[in-house]
Amino acid sequence: MMEVEKAIETRIRLENEYKGGASWFYWIAGMSILNEIFLQTHVGWNFAIGLGITQMINVLFQNNSVSLVITIILSGLFVFFGKVAHSGHRWAFVTGIVFYILDGTLFIIVRDYIGVGLHVVALWGIYRGMMAHKKLMEISNNQTIKSTEEGMSV
Repeated sequence: MMEVEKAIETRIRLENEYKGGASWFYWIAGMSILNEIFLQTHVGWNFAIGLGITQMINVLFQNNSVSLVITIILSGLFVFFGKVAHSGHRWAFVTGIVFYILDGTLFIIVRDYIGVGLHVVALWGIYRGMMAHKKLMEISNNQTIKSTEEGMSV
């Protein structure tokens, strides 16, 4: 009985890590949209966890509708990564990680080390989610093999 409880606990923990990792994409998209709103309304502050590229584009296009459209498109891409990652597709995790690493290099270039640090935290969360999903798939595959073997030996 204890073995079954431990297996259930492990599965729940891995599912939470997996879903939490995929959810980072939603946070990144949401913070990017908020940053755009703050820039458009001249609030004077932003979230470093959002996309740096959208902030750079906003400065280049001087707070106009072009930067708003680009921010919506790029944020939508991260929502897409989150949705697909939640559906269990590893490529969404990998592609999102690559895009966010590239985005993080902008923070390195401008020496925004808080932004770099928060990108690292988000990337670590996404990576942990991807690895938790991988372990869940391994557990499922092992259980399928075990069930098949038990069915054959009957």
